[in-house]
Amino acid sequence: MSVNPKNTLSVDACTTPRDIEILGVPDYEIPDYILTDNKQYMKYLFAIEKECRRSFEYKQFMRFLKDNCGMDRDSFLENVTIDNGAKIEIHHSPLTLFDIVSTVVNKRTEANESLSIPMVAKEVMWCHYRLMIGLIPLSKTVHELVHSQYLYIPSWAVFGYYSQFLEAYGKWLPLEVKSNIASLEQMSAEWSMENAAKVLEEGLTKIKVNESGYNNDLKDLYKEANDILDELKAKEI
Repeated sequence: MSVNPKNTLSVDACTTPRDIEILGVPDYEIPDYILTDNKQYMKYLFAIEKECRRSFEYKQFMRFLKDNCGMDRDSFLENVTIDNGAKIEIHHSPLTLFDIVSTVVNKRTEANESLSIPMVAKEVMWCHYRLMIGLIPLSKTVHELVHSQYLYIPSWAVFGYYSQFLEAYGKWLPLEVKSNIASLEQMSAEWSMENAAKVLEEGLTKIKVNESGYNNDLKDLYKEANDILDELKAKEI
C-alpha cells in the first residue's frame, strides 16, 4: 500500500521578515595580504612562521624531542642541560623555518593550492612530523652565536632528513637558499670542533671569586659589583 503524503505547507502562507537580525557574528580575523607587494609578502611569510611556532602541533613536537630524543642539552656544551637549569632552544638547520615556509608557499602557488595561513602552516608542520627538516638543540647563548654567524652548524650534525625536503621541494627553493645550502655543505666538510671551541671560549666570561665569605645571591652580587664600580669611578676623579 503506497502512501501519498499530503503537503500541508503552503509557500504562500510563509511570511518573510524584512529585517533579519544576526547576533554573535565573529570578527573577520583573516588578514588581507597583497602578495605582489614585497613588504606585504614578507609580512605574510612571517605570519605563517608565527602560526607554526604557536601551534599545538609545534609545541608538542618540540616537547617530544626534548623528552625522548636527547634534545634536552646543548650540542656543543655537554654540561649545559635542562636538568641543570639551562634553557635549551631547538634550532632549524641548514634550512631555517623561514626557508621552509617560503619554499612551501612557492610550491603551493605553482600548484594553485590554498595559500591561507592555516593551510600553509599545516603543510610545514607535516614536513616536521615527517622529519624532512634538520634540527639541533642549543643553549640560548650558543643559539645567539649561530644567528650572529660567529658559529655555524655542520650539516651532518643535525637531527632529521633535510635532504628529503630538498629532494621533494628542491624546485621551489628560493635561489638564495640554494646558494646557502651549497656553501654550508662545503663548509661542513672542513668543520672542526677545535675551531668551534675557540669561538665558545672567547664568548664565555668566567668569574672566579676567591673571597671566603662570598655569597652567590644575585642581589648581593649586583650590590657588590656596583660598590666596586663606584670605587673605580671615585679613583678616576
